[in-house]
Amino acid sequence: MNFLAHLFLSPNDSQKMIGNFVADAIKGRDINNYSAKIQEGVQLHRKIDLYTDNHPVVAKSKALVKEDFNKYSGVVIDIYYDHFLTKHWNQFTQKPLRGFVIEFYKLLMENFDNIPPKTRRITPFLIGYNWLENYDSFISLNQVFRGMSMRTNFNSGMENGVEVLKKNYTEIENDFLNFFPDLINNFPENINEK
Repeated sequence: MNFLAHLFLSPNDSQKMIGNFVADAIKGRDINNYSAKIQEGVQLHRKIDLYTDNHPVVAKSKALVKEDFNKYSGVVIDIYYDHFLTKHWNQFTQKPLRGFVIEFYKLLMENFDNIPPKTRRITPFLIGYNWLENYDSFISLNQVFRGMSMRTNFNSGMENGVEVLKKNYTEIENDFLNFFPDLINNFPENINEK
C-alpha cells in the first residue's frame, strides 16, 4: 500500500503513525536510532506490506499491469489503490479525508526533526502539492507518475500510469474494493478509533 493507506491503518498513536509513514526510508539497523513507538510503526508498515504483497487480489491487479510496468507493477498498484481509497474513503471511516490529512500534515511538521532525511526531502512536496488528498485527481496522479518515472534508472513506463489506470479502471477498482476490507480486518486494532 502507499502513503494514505498506511496512514489509515495506523493506530491512534502519533509516534506509531510517524513510524508507519517513514518506514520505507529506514533501512537495516538504522531503526535503532528511533524511539520504541516509531519502531513499532515501522514494524506495522512492514507487516502491512507483507500481507499486501501476498494477497491474491493484489497479485491479480499486478498481473493486469505487469506488461506495462514490469517490476514497478507493485508500486503502481499501491498508488492506484490509494486513488481508490480517496474515492471510497467514506465507505471505510466517518472521519472526513480532509481533516485526517490536515491532522497528519501537522503531526509530520511537529516531528520534522525526528524523521529520516529522505522523508524530510519529500515533505515540502507532500504537503505543498497535498499528495494525500489529491490521489483522487488524474492530474495529480499524472504528476506523481511522471516524477517517479524521471527518478528511475531505465524506462519504467510509469509516465503512462494514468492512461493504464483509465484502461483498467473498473477491474482495478473492484480489486481494491475486494482487497481493502480484508486488509482492514487483518489489522483491526488500528481501525477502532477512526
